Amino acid sequence: MPEQRVEQRETATRVNGIRLALMAAVVAILLVGACPTLRTAVFGISFVSTVLAGQDGELPRKGYLGVRLALLPDEARARDQLGPGAGVLVEAVVPDTAAADGGIRQGDVLLAVAGRAVSGVADVMTTVAAMTASQQFEVTLLRAGRRIVLPMTLKERPRDQGENFDVLYHHVVSGAARIRTIVTRPHAPGRHPVLFLIQGLGPATVDQPLSGPEPYSRILGEFAKSGYVTVRVEKPGIGDSEGGPFDDLDFHTELEAYRRAMIDVRAYSFVDVDKVFIFGHSMGGVFGSIIASEVAIKGIVVYGTVAKTSTEYFLENWRRQATLAGNDPEYIDSMLRDLAAVLHYLVGRCPSGRSSPPRTCPDTGRRGVPTCWPSGAGTTSSRPKPIIPSSRRSSTRRDPARARTSRSKAPITAFGRRHQSKTVSRAGTRPVANSTRKSPPR
Repeated sequence: MPEQRVEQRETATRVNGIRLALMAAVVAILLVGACPTLRTAVFGISFVSTVLAGQDGELPRKGYLGVRLALLPDEARARDQLGPGAGVLVEAVVPDTAAADGGIRQGDVLLAVAGRAVSGVADVMTTVAAMTASQQFEVTLLRAGRRIVLPMTLKERPRDQGENFDVLYHHVVSGAARIRTIVTRPHAPGRHPVLFLIQGLGPATVDQPLSGPEPYSRILGEFAKSGYVTVRVEKPGIGDSEGGPFDDLDFHTELEAYRRAMIDVRAYSFVDVDKVFIFGHSMGGVFGSIIASEVAIKGIVVYGTVAKTSTEYFLENWRRQATLAGNDPEYIDSMLRDLAAVLHYLVGRCPSGRSSPPRTCPDTGRRGVPTCWPSGAGTTSSRPKPIIPSSRRSSTRRDPARARTSRSKAPITAFGRRHQSKTVSRAGTRPVANSTRKSPPR
């Protein structure tokens, strides 16, 4: 029994190490892969702040241009004789914003902001993120074939207003950063139930009008009008929140921001602490479940969250998002093969949670490439196969005793393939030559 408990603890430690590694990999890969394929973005949403202001005083609002941007179609680029990647399309202009006041119109092609050429949505977001409210600048755009230069004065992001509720722009301190919280307070007196939203994975903002068409706004808007206190938390490095950059945000830092917000909300005089509900969407369901285990709440609702193995979920989610982004099926297939190889490597990490030292691939001699990766891993030619052939899986399922024998003796080849002269040992730390000796008589 003591040995069994030790083994269980070691297994739990290993799983936790794999889980954290996968989360870090998902954030990095999604951010790197999302930028080239992003088709549409509401500009002014994901402003990153790496400079921390003093923690005393109100957290200032960030600048907001007020346009919805999209990649320029190839036919429009050819018609206007623009180079590859030049310019982005203005799909919509938000009223009472810097863009609307400055004269930007729907259908304009944005070519430069503050003297910086625009080759994608991210370029515009990065440029304006470095500005402050009231800063003056110029934009260059193309309208009906004519180049136009417009002067602009950046305005802060508009503050939302409800019909029968107030919208409070407060903040909590998490670590060394001030984190934006957006709380609705019903006009009716007394204490009210709470709906605490924890959003999904990614750098999207929750700082949107509750009267707008965004899914979170439509959900929270109905609850706010029905007398609920609603709570949103901007992730570190997103929107008004300090911290970041978002690319470096880890699981525990984001979780701590939600913890601090929950503590702060329960201290409001208009909140009924016995009727606090959490709604966790996607990865928010994971964060919400952890917080629900730490703080007494009335209930938790999760949607689209973890319900299968991590590798299945990540690969399925990547394929779905790439398809919705309009990527070519052949590109999606090659990308998924590469990501599958990465996940196989992460799942095969050392029991201690540390990566194995760089080792030589037995058939290619490539340093730093794990032996469990297929030849060509990291390129579009990757073709990973199941680690255990289906024939072996079916036979071991029928005979448990044979399964134990095969697991202890059979060498594992790279993704089920046996190399010409060598195979990979069970430990996966060094190649072992194939043996032609006959087994001793039994």
